Amino acid sequence: MTLIAALFILLAAAPALPPDVRLERDIPYLGPDRNEKADLYLPAKIPAGRRIPAVVIIHGGGWTGGDKAAARELNIGGTLASNGYAALSINYRLGPKDNRLLAWPQNLHDCKTAVRWLRANADRYQLDAAHIGVIGGSAGGHLSAMVGVTQPRDGLEPQDPYGDVPSSVSCVVDMYGPRYKSSIWKNK
Repeated sequence: MTLIAALFILLAAAPALPPDVRLERDIPYLGPDRNEKADLYLPAKIPAGRRIPAVVIIHGGGWTGGDKAAARELNIGGTLASNGYAALSINYRLGPKDNRLLAWPQNLHDCKTAVRWLRANADRYQLDAAHIGVIGGSAGGHLSAMVGVTQPRDGLEPQDPYGDVPSSVSCVVDMYGPRYKSSIWKNK
């Protein structure tokens, strides 16, 4: 094996999860009729009677690509779970490369549904339903911010599944999400 091949294999390998973390892969959080799934990172042991906060991880990728199991998402999920949080890394509706806007607003609905799924499953996983946040980078940062700032009165709440469960969050981490740049916002 050449040195270059060995380096490629080393760099391409996904980071290992900490030993104090358990992972449930490919959870159908959007229901059985959707292909997008989620991975749930949890501390290996949660003391009886204790509830832990949770975070939805929203991948980037220009609203046309990306994956819940990418190295960054795996690192965030493993780090959060190793420090006493639950983390739900999700795939969501993506748009085609030539028109990423076709995914809107379903991509936001999927992110809000992930928050609702955590609340709906709080008892099963010992989650603190009052302390749920979102984190995402790039396009995931944009969607994280939208989850945090939109309310039911804005008309951006999904109907199903879990339509009776709130999608509000108590924390948003927007890692380098896009922002609108235009001369129309400048004072002239």
